Amino acid sequence: MTSGYQVVLDACVLVNAALRDTLLRLAEPPHLYLPRWSKDIILETRRTLETKLGVTPAQAAHLVRELELHFADAWIEGYEPLIAVMTNHPKDRHVLAARGAHGRSDRRYLQSPGFFRYCVGSLECHRAKPG
Repeated sequence: MTSGYQVVLDACVLVNAALRDTLLRLAEPPHLYLPRWSKDIILETRRTLETKLGVTPAQAAHLVRELELHFADAWIEGYEPLIAVMTNHPKDRHVLAARGAHGRSDRRYLQSPGFFRYCVGSLECHRAKPG
């Protein structure tokens, strides 16, 4: 069984080790869902781990290498031009842009729990919602 459901995992999900571990285990075979993230989400994750949670740069780099190794298909590319047109909170625009860039052709697309927080007052969000 392999699910076609894709979920953008934001930094707020990836910094919590227990939650990250649980969600990534669910993404291993038989793939209950397919995780997705962007370069900016991973940079935010690293920054938070290092500056707020006391993780060393070497430990954070190890995590990123493991994500690249075991979830090579999770990386979303081509979202950067969409950041400028997003109208949600400026710090969260990269997440919604990544979702929009990757989710346009996939109608079986889910978003991390924070998705609806990004969408308050954003016309782009309403057009981007799965449906």
